[in-house]
Amino acid sequence: MIEDWLKNTIPGIILLGAIGSILAAGILWLGGRLLLPLLRGYLGLLLKSVIRHFVSPAVKQLVLLHFYTAENKIQLFYTLQIMKTILALFISSCSFMMFLFSLSVADATLFRPSVIVPLIISFLGLWYSLRTVVIVMVPLHFDVEGQIEKVKAEILSNRESDPKS
Repeated sequence: MIEDWLKNTIPGIILLGAIGSILAAGILWLGGRLLLPLLRGYLGLLLKSVIRHFVSPAVKQLVLLHFYTAENKIQLFYTLQIMKTILALFISSCSFMMFLFSLSVADATLFRPSVIVPLIISFLGLWYSLRTVVIVMVPLHFDVEGQIEKVKAEILSNRESDPKS
């Protein structure tokens, strides 16, 4: 009787909607109180590892660049990075075109190597090009030369103050 009234009348439907909304709000509030601290910690760790993944090679390359003795080392470094970016974008776009072409071929299944492999190669090319762009962009926001000089001065001052050496 009540079940039919809730399902078949306008006030019953409104009452079911209100109860459902209140229940959903309670679940969202409870989930936010219980899960948000855990998710915030994992999200911070994930973000930190992604930033470290992209910035670490850039800093290593710039430190190596600092110790090279070539005359045009800055120009050669940036030329190499731009060439790697262009090559990665070229491979990525060619793979994506192959992916689109293999999609146009009618077949019973979509999960075949002629579809999946070019798509994976395309995304890997985009990932590598993003990584090379980060290597070029990091020096604009991070003073590697200044950091190296600061560490050198600190090592020299420690060496002079240490009587064992």
